[in-house]
Amino acid sequence: MLKGIKHLRILLVNTGGTIAAQMKADGSYGRATLKATELLSKLSLSSNITCDSIDLPAIISHNITTKDRFALADTIESNSDYDGVIVTHGTNTLPETAFFLDVSLSLPRPIVLTGAMFPFGSPYYDGFDNLKDAFTILASEWPKGISVVTTFDHLIASAFGVCKTVRNGKLAIGCPSEASLGNISNGTVHWNKAPAIPTYCQHKEAFSKVKALPWIPIYYDHPDGEAVLDAILAQDPEGLIVVGAGDGFINEALAQKIKDTGIPTMRASKVTGAYASWRRGYDDKYGMIPTGMLSPEKAQILLGFALAANIDLTPFRSGLLFWDVFAKYTTNVRVNFDNGLGK
Repeated sequence: MLKGIKHLRILLVNTGGTIAAQMKADGSYGRATLKATELLSKLSLSSNITCDSIDLPAIISHNITTKDRFALADTIESNSDYDGVIVTHGTNTLPETAFFLDVSLSLPRPIVLTGAMFPFGSPYYDGFDNLKDAFTILASEWPKGISVVTTFDHLIASAFGVCKTVRNGKLAIGCPSEASLGNISNGTVHWNKAPAIPTYCQHKEAFSKVKALPWIPIYYDHPDGEAVLDAILAQDPEGLIVVGAGDGFINEALAQKIKDTGIPTMRASKVTGAYASWRRGYDDKYGMIPTGMLSPEKAQILLGFALAANIDLTPFRSGLLFWDVFAKYTTNVRVNFDNGLGK
C-alpha cells in the first residue's frame, strides 16, 4: 500500500489501444471501442480501492501527437485528488508516452501505463492481467524517486528504459535489465532494492511548466545522407537528434557540419538495445550529447523539454545524463570512454 494511505483512490485514464479493442468474428480487430467502465467491470478490485475513470478520444497510438500527450498530461495534472493514476495506451508508442509523462509531470503521486497485445475476445487477451498488475503496483509501497512506470506480463519497467522489443506477442514490451524496477508474482510486487533514478529528474519542476516543444527533427545517418541532413538544417531546427552506427557515430564530415551550425545535438545508436555512451574524443570534438539508453524518440522529447525550459546542457555533455546512475548496475560503465573517436 502507498505509505500512509489506507484507502486508495485511483483514476483510470483510457486512451484506447488494443486493450480496448474487440476482436471480430474473422479474428481481426479495429479501433478501440471499449470504455474504461467496461474494462473495470471485468475486474474484482480490493475493498480498499476506489477507481474512477475518464475516457479520452481513442487514438491509434502511432497517430499520437505531442499535442495529444500534453492533453493527457493536463488530464492527469488536473485530477490531483487521486492517490495514483493508471493510463491504458496502445503499445506502439506507449514507451514514448510513458517517458513524456515522466519528464513533463512533477507530481507526488504514481502513474502506471499498461495496455495489451491481444484484443478483447481473443483467447490470448492480456489486458485484464496487465490492468490487475497496475492496480497491484499502485497498492504496493512505492519506491522513493519513481513517478512513472509501465507494466506488461508482470514486469515493471522504468519510463526511460521501457521499449517495444518485437512487433507482437505478450513479451513485446520490455526493457534492458538496468531499467527493470521489479516484477509481480502471485499478486505480490517485488521492487528492486535500488531503482535507477535518471539525473534528468532533478529538472522535472522546470519541465512541468513547459506547454509546447520546439521542433527537433531526427536524422538517421546513412551513406550519401548529406542531402537529407542539408534539407533538415535548412529548416533551422532548434535541436537535432542524430542516429548513428555503433555507439551513435555519424559521418564525421556531417558531424562537423552540424557542429558549425551550433544546433544542440544528441546522438543515439541505431543498434537495438545499445547505449550511446560518452566518448570524450568524439563528443568534445563535435559537441554532441550521448543519449544513454534513450531511443531517438525519447531523446527528442528530453531535448525538447530541456531547450524549452532553458536547462543548461553542459552537464549532459560529459556523459552525466545516465551513466552515473547505471554505475551500480554495470561493471563496464566509464571503461574505455576516453578512446578517441571510437571504431
